[in-house]
Amino acid sequence: MLGSAFAKLGGAKERLGKLEGEIQRGAVTDLLGIGTQRDPQGRVLILVDRHTSIPAEWHIWIGECVHNIRSALDHLAYALNVAGSRLDPPPNARRSQFPLYVEPDQFAAMKSMGDRKRCMMGFFPEGAAALAERLQPYHAGDHSDDSETAQWLGVLAELSNIDKHRRFPLTGVYPDLVTHPRGRRARRHGGRELPCVAESGHTNPATDRPDPPAER
Repeated sequence: MLGSAFAKLGGAKERLGKLEGEIQRGAVTDLLGIGTQRDPQGRVLILVDRHTSIPAEWHIWIGECVHNIRSALDHLAYALNVAGSRLDPPPNARRSQFPLYVEPDQFAAMKSMGDRKRCMMGFFPEGAAALAERLQPYHAGDHSDDSETAQWLGVLAELSNIDKHRRFPLTGVYPDLVTHPRGRRARRHGGRELPCVAESGHTNPATDRPDPPAER
């Protein structure tokens, strides 16, 4: 029953491998025009020559990777509903899905549905249902054994929603400003004012906006 879930994970790994291959061959460096030099204290400064959009095929690979991982969880949920009901398809086949909620009230409302046929995990075996609850994104930050996994599942759910319903999950690459020992500075490089010390930034999936500059 889990063969399709593992196949989905294999598809995600394949897409991730393509992206890693591009990164390893220096594609990110080529896109950003990244260079380095040492400051008077001997530290290596990373200089970014330009802001650029991520190639379209990268967006496709990232979206397919996210989709396959999310689908693998749903295939797992279907298998658990089959195992718990001993029916294939299970009585809740149309509702079957692996739940991912950021609010505990949402999860509780889903689980407390009177009709198990309308509940996405209505026929999960008891142990699987308990584990699914511990892995909900609202447990991120609980400092439990499962909190880190819960956090990443929250990121997965948000990226999946962005990719399915809004736009590509990543929109660009930009430098974060980082505090220089002599204060926040900028250096003109390739026609742009850039931070003396920079690192590759990223988008916060929870807000769909870039994270604020890091303080060092």
